[in-house]
Amino acid sequence: MRSFAEFPVALTTLIGAVLLALTVSTAAQDSPAADLFTDAQTLEASLRKEIGTYRAGSPSAPLVRRARILVGTYEDIARLFSSSGYGDRALWQGTSLAADVFDVFKEGTDRASAVRLSETLESRYPTSPLLREAQRRISTLALPIPAPV
Repeated sequence: MRSFAEFPVALTTLIGAVLLALTVSTAAQDSPAADLFTDAQTLEASLRKEIGTYRAGSPSAPLVRRARILVGTYEDIARLFSSSGYGDRALWQGTSLAADVFDVFKEGTDRASAVRLSETLESRYPTSPLLREAQRRISTLALPIPAPV
């Protein structure tokens, strides 16, 4: 099991790999896409364990920041490998993670990210079997309560 201290190193490595993947030819996209997607899912599983053990009142900024970086990584995978078969899956994972982060931490930014990724999934992959699931997930998100004036 990776420690909290190792997560930023793993995330930095993953982001570096995504940037390196920009030079990969279209014909050879499946292998890097699969590797990056698998690495992102591994990091997500670790992050979700930490979110699951989060206690209200504890510092949340580092946890939320890491989740947002990972949501961005899924968005990058979808953009870089849109025709690889991982594009819609990455958008769904990003939608799901952002929505779950919103459910726990109630920050409107995460709800907005979930909605944006779901809309991107709908516009880029209108026949994806994941689209209905993303729409269902978005429909469960409560609107953020506005701050008193």
